[in-house]
Amino acid sequence: MVAQGYGSRLAVLALTSLFSTIILILVGGVVRVTGNGLGCPDWPLCYGQAIPPILHRGEWVEFSHRLVGLVASAQIVLLLILAWRHYRGQKWIFRPALWATIFLVFQILLGGIHVILEIPPLIGWIHTANAMLIVGLLAVVLAAALLSVEWRPKTLLLLVNQKIFLLLAVINSVLYLMLLGASYAFREGVSSNCFLGFSCDGTMAVLANLTAILSGVLLAVALSNVVMYTSAVGSDAGHLLRRRTVGVVIPWIVVAVYVLLLTGSFVTRSGASLACPSFPLCGSAPLGMSVLINIQLLHRYTAYGVSALLLLIVYWLSTAHISRDVTRFAYSLLAILLLQVSLGAANILLKLPMWSRALHLTVGASLWVTVVIMWVAFTLGPKRIARQQN
Repeated sequence: MVAQGYGSRLAVLALTSLFSTIILILVGGVVRVTGNGLGCPDWPLCYGQAIPPILHRGEWVEFSHRLVGLVASAQIVLLLILAWRHYRGQKWIFRPALWATIFLVFQILLGGIHVILEIPPLIGWIHTANAMLIVGLLAVVLAAALLSVEWRPKTLLLLVNQKIFLLLAVINSVLYLMLLGASYAFREGVSSNCFLGFSCDGTMAVLANLTAILSGVLLAVALSNVVMYTSAVGSDAGHLLRRRTVGVVIPWIVVAVYVLLLTGSFVTRSGASLACPSFPLCGSAPLGMSVLINIQLLHRYTAYGVSALLLLIVYWLSTAHISRDVTRFAYSLLAILLLQVSLGAANILLKLPMWSRALHLTVGASLWVTVVIMWVAFTLGPKRIARQQN
């Protein structure tokens, strides 16, 4: 065992590394949906310069991704150094930190190839898959650190207020219902004035911007709840695992969510995003698009299966009547799942708006982080309790 101080440092660095990597995924999504993937046509420089011209907006959109990547990379390397110095004997900390760094090197090389070869779809798909492996490995380190020390930062305590969480969830639900409901209304021909004399396009734009902002806030609050209550899930994992189905389902959920992310990325890279014009059913798709429709349906059916499994886990956790903290963890998982489903529906019904496309991958990565943390808590929690009793 290491000193308590080093455990706290590990938890802080693992959390900040994970946060930076999720932000990196969000910025990468913005680069992709705004069409600035080749804003800097060379690599590792940008137009042969370390810093692109100030007035070139497209270059700075792409360059911002590189800057955030530099910050995240430095944190991941520092995490490995800390793990090497103080946690070499703990495989759930040192090994994922090592592999995260190895995959980081591969990711940097992939990024360079991605630019030099002018964004081939296959390389982009592998780039996303590798990024999710890095995020998952960082989540393993964070979960292991949270289970080894009692660490509750004041910043996160401000974000886990349950009344604020519930209010954000309700407001987000209403906004998504209004947006998606309006998408059906427009198909039937709606009046040009939607609200207090404002045009329908203007009203939808305001709703979309507000939804995007509050979705990001809700995601941050939900992830804060996940971090704060991971230890509670680990402490009660032994009780929850008395139901054998739980122990069988959770590892498969980790695999299923990763496969879901891969199918989603494949939909984007193959151009199948709007192959099915309706949601949740495919609807009347154009002729001659059977391949793209099948790709889209593969992703949807995978999403439906994963959602069913996650809802089952939420039910088990929330009805176990063990502690409020476990229930709060379950509700946070539910909030992230519903947010991801809502964004998927918005992508289809609103015809791929930029805000929902960028957020969809980010929330998907956050869902992946949550299930990985839950899996680690269920795996290591009973072992920690056994050591404490001995």
